[in-house]
Amino acid sequence: MAQPHPLEHHADLKRDFLYWKANSRTNDLATFRKAVEACTGSLPTWAARRPAGRKPCAQ
Repeated sequence: MAQPHPLEHHADLKRDFLYWKANSRTNDLATFRKAVEACTGSLPTWAARRPAGRKPCAQ
């Protein structure tokens, strides 16, 4: 079984990341993702990039 990402359960980082995401701080998100990916080789699940595509329509 694969090991979880080292930052997967780091509550402070997750809280900050979700705050930046909620407040549309895309530069902060990109910088965080690049730094974590460069240092660890991957991203935690809560910081993973979403696949490109259309957003679902409101019905």
